[in-house]
Amino acid sequence: LAGKDYHSWSKEFFEPVAGVADRMSILSVPGNHEEDLKNYLAYFPMLGTNRWYSFDAGPVHVLALDYHFEKTTSAQFKFAREDLLKSTAPWKVVFVHNPVFNYGHHNSGWGHQSYLPLFREARVDLVLSGHSHMYVRFRPVAPTNQPGAWAVTCITLARVRSSSSRW
Repeated sequence: LAGKDYHSWSKEFFEPVAGVADRMSILSVPGNHEEDLKNYLAYFPMLGTNRWYSFDAGPVHVLALDYHFEKTTSAQFKFAREDLLKSTAPWKVVFVHNPVFNYGHHNSGWGHQSYLPLFREARVDLVLSGHSHMYVRFRPVAPTNQPGAWAVTCITLARVRSSSSRW
């Protein structure tokens, strides 16, 4: 998907989810293919001024993050910290475009210095991401030099490529 190209949204996003999207919620976070975010924000308007958000769904607390804001000095990190630490939900799930652990062709390590310690402290159970165009699931990961440290499961979800896809 070329995010700046208005016409590619139909072919690369709306056509593949036709018949399904009207019966389910679409929870989105921006990725690198959304480029300047103009079309992305037109299709997925934010409730406020931030591109990150959270909600509870039964016993699960969900936090959606924008990969553009990785540093601990960002407003997103401050929101994430407060949000995750105050949640009393028995399950915590985070989703973000770039993987925290990934050995796919992007070899991503998003948030290792900032978010990963927070995820352990807040006892996040699962981090879902994309970006690498391949499925990767890690066993729950915890530091080996910290006995009793919280283990986080990270899964990179694959994008199904259509025969007409450019990438």
